[in-house]
Amino acid sequence: MDIVPNEWLLDYLNPASDPRKRRFVVDFLNSLWKNGHRIVIGRSTKFGSKFHRFMKEFGYCPGTKAALSMLSKAFYDSEKTMLIESPERLCGEISKKAPEDDEYLLELGFSSNDKLIVTTDRRLKERCNGVDGIQILLIGELINELKLDLVAPE
Repeated sequence: MDIVPNEWLLDYLNPASDPRKRRFVVDFLNSLWKNGHRIVIGRSTKFGSKFHRFMKEFGYCPGTKAALSMLSKAFYDSEKTMLIESPERLCGEISKKAPEDDEYLLELGFSSNDKLIVTTDRRLKERCNGVDGIQILLIGELINELKLDLVAPE
């Protein structure tokens, strides 16, 4: 399954965040990859920009550096990551409902095979889940759906 994560994945890696969240990201990604799933990333998106900024700003922090390095290597492994250069533009009903700051996520979702986004943003889920076939799950919901042996941090 191809899964589009939003920036929560990177926010959890911030050295100022709870260490359990940083550990969760590593466990989450390893669990996805072990079970044959891929993450979907857009090179020129808010996620991509934030990733590069985090590499520069937080490359000194051992826990964050290791996780960012693991993620960086995965970008070049097509079994772990679907890297999208030019996502599909939104059209139809979703283009009217999409929050402007989340358009890139929805574009990536529609550009992927499974049209699945995992987020912490309840507003995005409430506004857009099911519209034009996009599926938006909160982290805990995705863990349950994929039957991953993980517990999402609070």
